[in-house]
Amino acid sequence: MASDIVEVLGELKINEIQSDPFVQFLIADGNITDVNTTVLMQIGTLWAEGKSQLAGNLTYAALYNVLVTTAGVEVFINNESLYGKNATYLAAAGSTLSVSKRMISGIKLGAPTEGFNARAFAISISKNNTLVVKGDVVSSSVKKTTGGNNLNVVTEMYDLIIPDNATIRDAWWFVEAYYIDNKFKAYINGTFLPGSGGTGSALLTNLQSYVRPGYNNLTVEYRFGSNGDEGGDDGASHFVVSYTTPDTTTIADQDTFYFSKVSSRTSIRQKKPIFVSGTVNTIDVTVNVGGSNSTLGFIYRGQWYNISKKIITGPTVSWSDAEIKAAMSSKNVSYANLSNEYFWFVLDVDDYHVRENLGAQRDILANSKIDIGMAASVDVYGYIDITRLTTNETHQTQQSGSFYRNVQWFYPFTNNSIFHKLDSQLAWLYLVSSGQPNQTVYSNNVKLYDHPPSPFIAEFARWGFTNSSGTIKTGQNNYSLSFGSGYAVDPTNSLVDYTILVKGNVPYGATFANATTAQQDAVQRLLNQLGSYVQAVQIVNTSVVQSSVPSMWGPSLFEVRVKQ
Repeated sequence: MASDIVEVLGELKINEIQSDPFVQFLIADGNITDVNTTVLMQIGTLWAEGKSQLAGNLTYAALYNVLVTTAGVEVFINNESLYGKNATYLAAAGSTLSVSKRMISGIKLGAPTEGFNARAFAISISKNNTLVVKGDVVSSSVKKTTGGNNLNVVTEMYDLIIPDNATIRDAWWFVEAYYIDNKFKAYINGTFLPGSGGTGSALLTNLQSYVRPGYNNLTVEYRFGSNGDEGGDDGASHFVVSYTTPDTTTIADQDTFYFSKVSSRTSIRQKKPIFVSGTVNTIDVTVNVGGSNSTLGFIYRGQWYNISKKIITGPTVSWSDAEIKAAMSSKNVSYANLSNEYFWFVLDVDDYHVRENLGAQRDILANSKIDIGMAASVDVYGYIDITRLTTNETHQTQQSGSFYRNVQWFYPFTNNSIFHKLDSQLAWLYLVSSGQPNQTVYSNNVKLYDHPPSPFIAEFARWGFTNSSGTIKTGQNNYSLSFGSGYAVDPTNSLVDYTILVKGNVPYGATFANATTAQQDAVQRLLNQLGSYVQAVQIVNTSVVQSSVPSMWGPSLFEVRVKQ
């Protein structure tokens, strides 16, 4: 019989006994607000609110038609008696006792029986971000075949695109020529930059007045210096803009990589570094060039492979995915090798010579590009991307001047974000006479690359990685390079940046007694998630009310004891 009583109270709805005078009284008095709830839940609610007598009376109202007079019945919640009938039977010795129990989720004595959950969205944000344009390796002869200045000017142009709604806070440019004796001049949007008319390299600072939101053109002209055969960029140059923007997504395209624009009156060679955060599926190369022929090659882990040479019959020359894949496969390199790791394409305009006499105009024109069909390792949709530079580094074991063989950079990572990638551009020094020095790359002391046995990389100009290896940890992280004697990098003129992704919203969270507290919790969770990276300018949140939320309180034990 005890189980029957529990079953009746657990299935019976308040609206089924709504005609009872006592139930009508509870409704009128505001003690019952939901007539679709079960009688058992309403009894528990009244008990949780400290109204044990009302809970007992409601039990009687629900059961008086089903209780027999020859039985003793007592109802408990958490061993507190709410209702009793026919006490003499309960106290009688030798009576048959039956007991039935049921857990009631979501109620607790003295605790509210309705709960509120809330979520929050940052619908307007402001983030401090960093835009980095890294130079490619570009070279073209500035020296005659017999020696001396051939009077060539190697002009290289980069596109700098700053978000239209950005507030520019700082801008600077490090320029490093292909040969340390090259003369060069730098321009932004056609304006000559004072201090750039030197040789070798220059750090140009406080350039924010020269750039503007939207499109900007960066141009460097390289000339013969005193002895170097070639003029151009050695791949260590970079332009950096610090800015504030309300845009959530500012990350560069991961599937299209543009060659810089180059003009010269000798043959041109451009080495384009490619880093894909994900799986490479297809590769197509289309270039607009001026010259007699164009040759495409690729470099993987320091090994240089030829794809093919094509005669230039019009401004556009293309290499299809099938051509590129076949050439790579013939060298035992698959697209799978290229995922989450740097590789390079090499574009020559005319047969390349380090020494040449002045000749016809050659060009790599706008919209020369590499299209990558890829599956991203991290879906950036719906996230706020943040790019930061890290200047926190240590260096040891001097090779020469400002070049060191052991360099380590440090950067933070928090568990409320997703690590997208780390990217580094390295000012390197290689003493060819030293043979092939050891080269090792670490992420948090885990080896990512090790020569030997991996191939030697003569131009260690770039390195990047994602968290595909699982080495990134919460807290302080480190990225380290270690070289044998004869190879080194200059940490001062190298650049290390990392990109993380932060969600601009938080889901429904814990359950609270009122909507205000739930919404405050959602806002605080959102602010904690955004951290120091993003300022939430405008937040909206929504809350929902739930009755008898299982995760809120309890459970409490409902028990019926019957003696006959």
